[in-house]
Amino acid sequence: MEQICRRILQFDTCLQVYRDYFKEFPNYVQAFKEPYYGVYECCDKKNIEIGRLEDQLSFLMDSARLEFTKWWLSEFRDVSFPDELSIFNCYIDMQTQKFAKWKAMIPQCELDLDIPLQSILVPTVETTRLRYFMDILMEHRHPVMLVGGAGSGKSVIVSDKLNNLPDSYLVTNAPFNFYTTSHMLQNVLEMPLEKKAGRNFGPPGSKQMIYFIDDINMPEVDQFGTVQPHTIIRQFMDYQHWYDRSKLTLKEIHNCQFAACMNPTSGSFTIDPRLQRHFSVFAVNFPSNESLLHIYSTILTQHLEDAGNKFAPSVQKLCTQITDAALTLHTRMSQMFLPNAIKFHYVFNMRDLANIFTGILYATHETCHDDTSIARLYIHEATRVYSDKLINMKDINSFKKLAREVARKSFEDCDEHKMFEEPLIYCHFSESLSDPKYMPVKSWESLSKLLDQAQLNYNELVGHLDLVLFEDAMAHVCRISRILEAPRGNALLIGVGGSGKQSLARLAAFISTLSVFQIQLRKDYGMQDLRTDIAALYLKVGVKNVPSVFLISDAQVPEEDFLVLINDMLASGEVPDLFPEDEVESIVAAVKNEVKQSGMLDTKQNCWKFFIDKVRQHLKIVLCFSPVGSTLRIRARKFPAIVNCTAIDWFHEWPQSALESVSFKFLSKLSCLSPELRTSVSEFMAYVHGTVNEMSEIYLLNEKRYNYTTPKSFLELISLYAKLLTAKNEEAQERIFRLENGLTKLSECARQVDFLQAQLAEQEINLKIKNEAADKLIVVVSAENMMVQKEKNISALEEQKVRRIEEDVSIKAKLCEEDLRKAEPALVAAQEALNTLNKNNLTELRSFGAPPEAVVNVCAAVMVLFAPKGKIPKDRSWRAAKVMMGKVDTFLNDLITYDKEHIHPKVIEALQPYLEDPEFDPEAIMGKSAAAAGLCAWKALQAAQDELHEAQEKLQFLNNKIHELEEKLNVIKSEFDAAVAEKQRYQQEADKTAFTIDLAQ
Repeated sequence: MEQICRRILQFDTCLQVYRDYFKEFPNYVQAFKEPYYGVYECCDKKNIEIGRLEDQLSFLMDSARLEFTKWWLSEFRDVSFPDELSIFNCYIDMQTQKFAKWKAMIPQCELDLDIPLQSILVPTVETTRLRYFMDILMEHRHPVMLVGGAGSGKSVIVSDKLNNLPDSYLVTNAPFNFYTTSHMLQNVLEMPLEKKAGRNFGPPGSKQMIYFIDDINMPEVDQFGTVQPHTIIRQFMDYQHWYDRSKLTLKEIHNCQFAACMNPTSGSFTIDPRLQRHFSVFAVNFPSNESLLHIYSTILTQHLEDAGNKFAPSVQKLCTQITDAALTLHTRMSQMFLPNAIKFHYVFNMRDLANIFTGILYATHETCHDDTSIARLYIHEATRVYSDKLINMKDINSFKKLAREVARKSFEDCDEHKMFEEPLIYCHFSESLSDPKYMPVKSWESLSKLLDQAQLNYNELVGHLDLVLFEDAMAHVCRISRILEAPRGNALLIGVGGSGKQSLARLAAFISTLSVFQIQLRKDYGMQDLRTDIAALYLKVGVKNVPSVFLISDAQVPEEDFLVLINDMLASGEVPDLFPEDEVESIVAAVKNEVKQSGMLDTKQNCWKFFIDKVRQHLKIVLCFSPVGSTLRIRARKFPAIVNCTAIDWFHEWPQSALESVSFKFLSKLSCLSPELRTSVSEFMAYVHGTVNEMSEIYLLNEKRYNYTTPKSFLELISLYAKLLTAKNEEAQERIFRLENGLTKLSECARQVDFLQAQLAEQEINLKIKNEAADKLIVVVSAENMMVQKEKNISALEEQKVRRIEEDVSIKAKLCEEDLRKAEPALVAAQEALNTLNKNNLTELRSFGAPPEAVVNVCAAVMVLFAPKGKIPKDRSWRAAKVMMGKVDTFLNDLITYDKEHIHPKVIEALQPYLEDPEFDPEAIMGKSAAAAGLCAWKALQAAQDELHEAQEKLQFLNNKIHELEEKLNVIKSEFDAAVAEKQRYQQEADKTAFTIDLAQ
């Protein structure tokens, strides 16, 4: 009853709007209110599920609409109603006061095929009817909500309405997701507002603001059953205000209204009735086949019949057949493949149809030259849209069977074999990497050459890729390239780890001349860092005009909050609070010229919309996620744009041929493996991997536990095998080397043994001789030892003698030196005395008649010194002395030149008595005769000189003898050392001979 009352209240609201809109309103429409109870009564009796379908008569399904029409006609029999029409297909013409067809209000449609097909709205009866009511309600500032499943066209209808509003309106998009909070929403709502007088806020000037909220039921329901963003919207609708979060002051909000869309099969399914009661809710069902046929036949006809495209008539006439085949296949797919917890993405809607026809619109007269070729193109596009998102081969085979069945009925005149001939692949680089044309791939070989060249170019210009491009991998590159070439083409690549999602995406992006960007995670990388990276990427694409790919993998989503921004980018392209106001002004200024060139007014709103559209056009988002576990399913539920706004390419298990190709390529790098073994090992690896997959399925059935075998584990198997093989090969090579080295050594040893044996035979002949020689040598050595020992003893004795002589000589030398030192003063004195002698003194001495005895003795001693050859004169009297001094001059000269170095020993002996005489003293004689005293001193000098000379000669003799003895000792030592060395040589020779004999034996 509460629901019925709420619906009646809403119906009264709509009637009030109609009264305001129409000056004259038919009175019988007032009767609608009373039988409205009957609508629910009828629906309840027919057991129609209307719990999630909302206000206005369009909430009913086709079957219910028919029932409702019958009830209507029977209830209002007085109202003239056209027999051939349903009450849902007509409206009241206010001029004629009669029912008229909605179809008559459908405007003529001229499509701009440069606009993405997903953004094109082809008017139908349903859209015209919704647009009619939306125009009325929005004009009267009444909130509007469209409710319908994913892909039913809700957002397109609302966006078309908002894009065609007059300049007096401003629009702000606010897409919701699971993590949207009231704080985030309030920031978005307040951003375009400006402060008016007091606490009043509103859009700039006198404009009217419309907030468009997509997926309004997506935010999380907290533990108290409250959805935070809904409360602030309801607060505004109830009181036209909200509070400032920092100052906690009231903000009166003026000239703002809301439009919303909701998918009742996602998020929280419903919204708070206190909020919903403010909206006029319209159900948007999947368009009827008639509407879809009208939409897509219009689009396709305009493309095929365009004179510039030059399509053949046989191609143009298939327009209706292709559209009918697409709709039939879509309906059958929706019925055959239903979503569940694992196949949560098995939701087929208008987006899939739009993607099919987007691909067909790539066709040129070169691509489709006859009816079979365009039918083949349609089959390819349907395969890409439907088959690429199927998760297993069973579903894929079912699709292929269904596609053949539909094609066989729809294209009876076409060659079925040619339509499904493999490879069924179209891409923009099938003929050349530098001249993109959407053409079919002629063969796997030609495609392989092109992709190998692309990989080579990538490695030269960008980075390093080492891909094994088997057929399945090449097909994925073409699929990803097709998505990236599409307008607003975003991809969701689903596959287990190691299946090649990121590598193939990079190669496809390179072929499409797109720059690849990936976030670089670090320890403290957070939401603000992600915002900064996305902002830089937006500027790169939207301002610097660098088309790019934003590549995101599971590993680059450390927090689920990151997907909030990704969801916004996919859903609307606009991320709230991404740029501060000053950067927004810079962006607007940067794109103003482009906006003018496009024919638009360069207002801030137009410039910003142009920038966002440009980013959405040239920034491709590629998500690389794994289907393992429930993570992807939960993400798809919390962030619906991940699935709804992307084209899915499911990476299946590698086929047997792919496994063999991959393993063979990696094994080819192993030089230790022969080509024959490579083939066998690669086939065995593929077989083992497939067998493990089969056993894993059995294990799951029996134990209810998963064992994942992924391409990554297969690559790890190859890596492990290569590592072990290399290690074992190195180990074997080392052993082989050691064995070969040992064999070589043994061979060399054998040769040496042979040589030694021959040498031994030769040595045995000389062995006796050497033994005898050795024996003789030993005798000689013994004799030499004895001789050396004897010489050593003699040498020792001689050495002792020499040492004694040296000691004596040393003592005598010291004594002589002492005597010399003693004699030297006398010598000096004598020399001085001699200097005192002169001719006068000597004459005076000679004149003495009878001198004293001491004077006579002095003169006698002089005569002894002058004795020739030691012949001592017998007559040494005074008379003889006077004769000696007869010639004074001659005598004086003889004294001076006397040879004191060679005095005869007999002279020395004869002088001793005179020298021992006590009176023989120069000082004593000086008183008697100065000349005699001088002669006395001179004589003493000569005696001392002679004694000194004798001591010196004796010392010299001893030194010479010592030197002679030392030389003799050295000779003896040298002879001894030589004898010892000779002995050692003979001994070594003998030992060596003995060792050689022992070794040979």
